[in-house]
Amino acid sequence: MESAAEFFEKFEKRAAENTDAATQPNAIYQFNITGDGGGEWSLDCTKGKTSDFVSTGTHDSPGATITVSSEDWLGMLNGSLNPMQAFMSGKIKMLLVVGVTLFREAMPPSTRPSDSARTRLSPEERRQQLLRVTSDIIATDGVDNVRIPYVAAAAGVTRPVVYKFFPNRHELIKGVLEDFREDYSRRVPDVEAPDQDLDISTTARAFIDAACDTIEDRGSGGWQLLRISTISKEFRGQLVQPWLAPLRVLTGVSEAEASALADVMISGAGEILQRWIDGEFSRQQVATLLERIILAVLIEFTE
Repeated sequence: MESAAEFFEKFEKRAAENTDAATQPNAIYQFNITGDGGGEWSLDCTKGKTSDFVSTGTHDSPGATITVSSEDWLGMLNGSLNPMQAFMSGKIKMLLVVGVTLFREAMPPSTRPSDSARTRLSPEERRQQLLRVTSDIIATDGVDNVRIPYVAAAAGVTRPVVYKFFPNRHELIKGVLEDFREDYSRRVPDVEAPDQDLDISTTARAFIDAACDTIEDRGSGGWQLLRISTISKEFRGQLVQPWLAPLRVLTGVSEAEASALADVMISGAGEILQRWIDGEFSRQQVATLLERIILAVLIEFTE
């Protein structure tokens, strides 16, 4: 493919031939492609659209505005740059991963990358890939955008592949929560039976590092879900559980009071960790701030 303009011309034609596929995203994308051969295009892929999918210039109210270099854009279209790898390296956002994958499927067969270029994964690797893709969709586009076609497009697989592991979107969301909880539980310190000499500063930092490490390894989607009480009450309780023993020893409060205190700490930590996820704070800044807040709360209860 010689240029982005050529692609958008071909996409308009292919979209008109297969409107169901073209309107699968049900969104309007604004593409600002920089560098040689770049330009500005908007794609209207909303449901019910049957023509005029592509417009040059900028759209008044796009659902997503995506800026990418012409080199990376063409690399994703011709298969030399894997969209998910580009997302993980920070070059593009998840919406573009989905969009590019769907757009590639709408390309003429003669210019579409062959299926042989796709990476073959073991069943467990594929399951983990689908969970990470879903986590990233939740983090960037919200839980309401977790849909099987969306996840399949982002992962570069067909819908039946997703259904093989997850029969519906609810199981995908549940899988992200369970995966996050299991990974976090493996990282937290063993403090189920602490003694009176427990170093709360070191323990607090260990819990904070466990949360940050899990977010870095599993994506922030699981953490985002934990902040939605209607979805994650059970899982929030499981995350709070490791805190109960040290809190009761250090503060002398009852189990119910320790549970409430731990829940408050995790809720507050969610707001601060979100600032790290959004790039406002560094991980070190967040860890130090959370440690100071936790210590201040515990001092208030132990005086």
